[in-house]
Amino acid sequence: QAEAWLIGLCSDLHEPRGAGASKPLKGLASAYAKLTDGLVERSVEAKLLLLAALAGEHLFLLGSPGTAKSLLARRLSKVCEGSYFERLLTRFTVPEELFGPLSLHALEEDELRRKTQGY
Repeated sequence: QAEAWLIGLCSDLHEPRGAGASKPLKGLASAYAKLTDGLVERSVEAKLLLLAALAGEHLFLLGSPGTAKSLLARRLSKVCEGSYFERLLTRFTVPEELFGPLSLHALEEDELRRKTQGY
């Protein structure tokens, strides 16, 4: 049901309506085309990535290896002219690896803050 709603919501991404189409809609169609170029059955994931990016929200893609999760993320970073990094999570991954170490100076002031510069 959610997939059908999203497809209906984003149906104009496939073909913006000619000269009368708005510039943002054409930009979305272009971004969608760049995300899905050469991919099979990844239209919903591409639309969700665009929706999350526009809304300023996060999207967690979970799936088997080789299902284009990282590829879609890399393409989105290029479309948005952003930076990209990836981290392989294991059961031994600790928060410091992802978010940086705790600031000892902040801990002395009873604050829980992480050092993020350079990590």
